[in-house]
Amino acid sequence: MEVFGLVVLALLVAIGVPMWLSILAGSAISLVLGYGMEPHMMFSIMYDKVNVTSLLAVPLFFLAGEALYHGGASRPLVQFFNKYMGHIPGGPAYAVILACTVMAAMSSTAMAAVAGFGPIMVPMMEQMGYSRRFAIGLLVSASSLGVLIPPSIPLIIFGFVTETSVKDLYSAAFIPGALMVVLLALTVFIHTRRGHYSSPPPASWRERWDALKTGLPVLMMPVAVLVPIYVGWVTATESAVVAAVYSILLGFIVYRELTVSKLWSACVRVAHLSSMLFAVLAVAFLLNLVLVYMKVPMDLGDALSSVGFNWMALLALMVLLYLVMGAFLDSSTILIVMSPILLPAVVEQGISPVLFGVLTVISVELAAITPPYGITLFAASGVLREKFSLVARACFMFYPALIVGQLLIAFFHKIALWLPGL
Repeated sequence: MEVFGLVVLALLVAIGVPMWLSILAGSAISLVLGYGMEPHMMFSIMYDKVNVTSLLAVPLFFLAGEALYHGGASRPLVQFFNKYMGHIPGGPAYAVILACTVMAAMSSTAMAAVAGFGPIMVPMMEQMGYSRRFAIGLLVSASSLGVLIPPSIPLIIFGFVTETSVKDLYSAAFIPGALMVVLLALTVFIHTRRGHYSSPPPASWRERWDALKTGLPVLMMPVAVLVPIYVGWVTATESAVVAAVYSILLGFIVYRELTVSKLWSACVRVAHLSSMLFAVLAVAFLLNLVLVYMKVPMDLGDALSSVGFNWMALLALMVLLYLVMGAFLDSSTILIVMSPILLPAVVEQGISPVLFGVLTVISVELAAITPPYGITLFAASGVLREKFSLVARACFMFYPALIVGQLLIAFFHKIALWLPGL
């Protein structure tokens, strides 16, 4: 009967039933009919698992991102990077990479960066001679990799479901995030060497100073949020409060584009996003319980060992699995459901859970720009009023950089593990 529950889950997902409801129905059949669990025990388990203070960081970081978007933080970031590097060959493209990375890192969502910068940066790059396809692909790719850089909601979720230190995950993500930025910039460098693109004249030092004054408040946000964590003054949850308050003050006092009605709309959206995420998170614990009863994680580890899988083959299989699942499921669901299943097999191969967490987040964010489901692709398609197929094709030219970065991190562990080991 427990297997029948998993079959029901798969069928419900296939016909389009919401993911949380599909997992709940399939897990309930397995637990109640297969293992004799009382129904009220299931709801008690779900409540106990998500009733923890560490998860408060998720809606708070969501709120910070929404407040930054509605509060007008996008334009000062664009102006800052453009004034300082827009005049060099490929400068507008480098500005897109840095601005999207900073925005996605602070908001913990690629969609905020796409929505904030898409209407500004894509037309500007087209005026400089870049193709619309190249501009869109760069925007989406840079926004996706920015989610890896702390403060990162996917890292918080991974740390929660696998009981891995969020502080260590944050430390481990810095250098890989910087590596991904460099590889994207290298892709831009190669592309711009083969084409003829115009650049604006160098900005005057007065213009650069003005851009610094307007951009500095938002650029200081990562410092205000992350430094207290590493010094030990606050936890990740408390830093999320700092991020939310800081971004709201930026919108109301500094940039003066955030209004009470916009803040209310932001809160409603945060409630919607958080409720969907927490629903999947709660029912995922039931599914993981079913799989533990069925000894799937242990059997998976034994099977991989028996066929001679080493850690390199296991990581390659993991990346491939996430990419395939990303074609049908959203990245948060993949992260929540698959991480606890694969972690025992990964640890058995001697791979650090922290390294596994970084590679997992990179994989699910790459899945988020993989058609036909990629949620970031849908967001970009809507914001830019462009066909989904064009947005998807636009990202393909940046796939090699992201995949090479992932391979480098997988084969050279110190890239991710050096900072946590200090």
